[in-house]
Amino acid sequence: MMLEQQQNFMKQQEKLIGEIRQTAQLKQPVNGSEQLSDVLAGQVKDFHFDPESTTFAGWFSRYEDLFEKDASKLEDDAKVRLLLRKLGQAEHERYTSCVLPRKPKDFNFTETLQKSGLEDYVTFGCRVNKSVVEAELAGLTEE
Repeated sequence: MMLEQQQNFMKQQEKLIGEIRQTAQLKQPVNGSEQLSDVLAGQVKDFHFDPESTTFAGWFSRYEDLFEKDASKLEDDAKVRLLLRKLGQAEHERYTSCVLPRKPKDFNFTETLQKSGLEDYVTFGCRVNKSVVEAELAGLTEE
């Protein structure tokens, strides 16, 4: 009877050790920037603009610490990709249209977020677009 109890105890111990190992593997630190980006993306709710309840400034303020602290190990371009990844389809299309003829990857994280507090995002996008057109980048040659 003692042998049977000892065997049951050993089985329980092995099961417990297996559960501990499995839990420890889940809590392994995230090493790669892709893995870190995926983990952070899972913590951020997608942004869908609603002028009455959800503005970008309000949404971003909720996740600002995550981008400043948790994402501090990410390269700047990876932060931009993470931010744009969390935009809804319509919001992403609107952003990319506003930065034409440049592409979102041409901006660093600060530039992606930056705008005057006195202007709305449409006005800001139009101002940026106008500046790009006025620069006549298409007319430049390699020389």
